[in-house]
Amino acid sequence: MIRPEAFQTLREELEQQDALREEIIKQSRDLLKDAKHAVYLVHQREIRKAQDLLASLKQRHATISPNAVGAYQDALEEYVEAACFVAFVTQDDLPSHENLGVPAETYLCGLSDLTGELARRAVFAAMQKDKQEVKRIRAFIDALQGELVQFHLRNNLLRKKYDSIKYNLKKVEEILYDLELRA
Repeated sequence: MIRPEAFQTLREELEQQDALREEIIKQSRDLLKDAKHAVYLVHQREIRKAQDLLASLKQRHATISPNAVGAYQDALEEYVEAACFVAFVTQDDLPSHENLGVPAETYLCGLSDLTGELARRAVFAAMQKDKQEVKRIRAFIDALQGELVQFHLRNNLLRKKYDSIKYNLKKVEEILYDLELRA
């Protein structure tokens, strides 16, 4: 026999889950937007503003359920990328995945994405004829690839992102080669 009150309870539970999901999506969008803005600020040499924004991101990240997936994972990868980009530019040690409060795979995906921003930074450095910065970027990407090549990567998102590291390394090496030819 169907009991209408049981279905009312089910409807309420699903509505609560949907409301929570929508809130996580909204928070994820905000985190993603702000992390991208932090990367932009680094490119604009507004490091202090980027650091302040990252501190805010870290606090907000701590309030979201660790079981959230989907859009939230994308936001976390962008957060890792921004935090590591600031650390690279300020020549600080990269924050660990524990320090950022993210899973290992998310951290590695964010680091892989970082190489794209570093390749962009290498272009800007080359335009300013800053060969030392391009060399530093090349050395970092090469070292990162050297570490990740030791992982057994399945055919998943991390594997695809790892492949982009090789492309970004090649791009930076070409930039460095062009600088050497023009010297």
